[in-house]
Parts: sequence; structure tokens; C-alpha cells
Amino acid sequence: MIQEEIEQFKMIAPAILPELFDSVSIAETDIDEESATISYALSHQYDLEDVMDKFEDQMELTILYHFIPSAHTDFGHQCCAYSDTQFGHMFKIHASTNASGKVETLTVTVYDSLDAMCTDLMEDLDRHENRGKFVHKVPKEDLLVEFC
Repeated sequence: MIQEEIEQFKMIAPAILPELFDSVSIAETDIDEESATISYALSHQYDLEDVMDKFEDQMELTILYHFIPSAHTDFGHQCCAYSDTQFGHMFKIHASTNASGKVETLTVTVYDSLDAMCTDLMEDLDRHENRGKFVHKVPKEDLLVEFC
């Protein structure tokens, strides 16, 4: 079933975010029982703010967090957006800056169940707690309400 979710994402991604996703830019895919992680090498580098703007422009996406590990470096600034499940898709998109402060890769996680997606989003928030500063984050309570 996860293979179907991967194929569905590959078909819709260029329609949702054509500037970012191109089917020939897949760098790597890692599949497990409940999810698959797909790494996309972008055709050129973007500022994190530009990527976030593209995420925000899509009504199918909600920004889970914008995270800064340290104000002293441009490396490792992150944002993560997830799909609104009302549109029938279950995925999250993660962007992180390189040493130059640019995003050159997007990592997508595709899920085969709402439970797996909700659990992973919660764990993603937990992994970042006390490791830097959230500029924005969706409260866990709101995630629970959305997925229950």
C-alpha cells in the first residue's frame, strides 16, 4: 500500500509545487512498513523563506514548524509542512538550509495511515524541542484535534 502512496505523491507534487518538484530530481527513496522517505535534489538553491512562502501559498499544506537551531549560523534552519488530510493525501515536506543558508534538498515522508502520520508529526516536534528556537509551530493539541 505504501507504494501506491509514493506513486500518488509523485503525480501530485509537480502540480502542487511545480517550482520545487520535478520527477527526475529524486535522489533517494527509503521505504519501511508505514512510511516512505523520498529525497529530492532541487534544480537550484532557494532561501528558506522562499520555500516557506511556496508552502504557505498552497491551501493543501500547513506549516508544522519553522525552527532555528542557532542564531549564530545559517546552517540547519528548518521548516516542515504537512498535507491537509481532507484533500486525501498523507505526507510531510521537510526543508533544511545548508552551510550557505540555502535549501538544496527537500525530504518528503509519505504515510499509509493517519495514525502513522500523526505519530511522526508529534515525534518530529519532540525531536526539535529544547534544541533551538521555534519561530512557529503547530501545538500538539491542535494536531491531536486534527487527526482524531
